Formats: sequence, C-alpha cells, structure tokens
Amino acid sequence: MTSTGVDAKPAREPRSAEDLMGAIGRLLRAMGRRAADGELGLVELAAIVELETELAELRNRVARRLLADDFSHREIGVALGVSRQAVERRYPGAASRRPGGQPGPLR
Repeated sequence: MTSTGVDAKPAREPRSAEDLMGAIGRLLRAMGRRAADGELGLVELAAIVELETELAELRNRVARRLLADDFSHREIGVALGVSRQAVERRYPGAASRRPGGQPGPLR
C-alpha cells in the first residue's frame, strides 16, 4: 500500500440533531456577544439576513414533513408558537390526516 503522506482521520460519528441545534445556539450566543461589543458590521448584518432566510426554509421543510408524517396542525402550531389556523394558512395542502380523512393520534 502506498502512503500519501497524509494521515487519514478516523471516521466521526454523525452528530444528532440535538447536538447540532446546541452548537448553533452556542454560535448564535457568541455572535450576540460580539454584536454587543460592537464587533459586527454591514457584512455580518447581510449574512444574518441570509441565515434568516435559510432558517425559514428549514422551518418550513420540517413543518411540512411533520404534517406529512401525520402530526396535527395544532401540534405544529404549538411548536411554532402560532394557532392551528395560522399553520393551515401557512402550509395549505399539507395534510395532517390519514388517507380516508381520519385524524392522526395526538402525541
């Protein structure tokens, strides 16, 4: 076997969603401290706007997936901090009922 002179790193375990969310929270708090210290400028402000857009897209993707997985509009509303009706308006056509019109179980 030939050596490339580069040591291969051992494979890392995939991080859980909970670990990733914790890391994102820590990063946001660190950026908040930098903002409070006056270290952020226009470039960072524009980057924050881009991140908001990406977060909104992720939120919508997760909400639609959960509705497709039979979570109720009410459950999604509780998680989002909005009413069931707001969820129905925000995600029209996203079903939270099983085929045949039967409601899914509450969790």
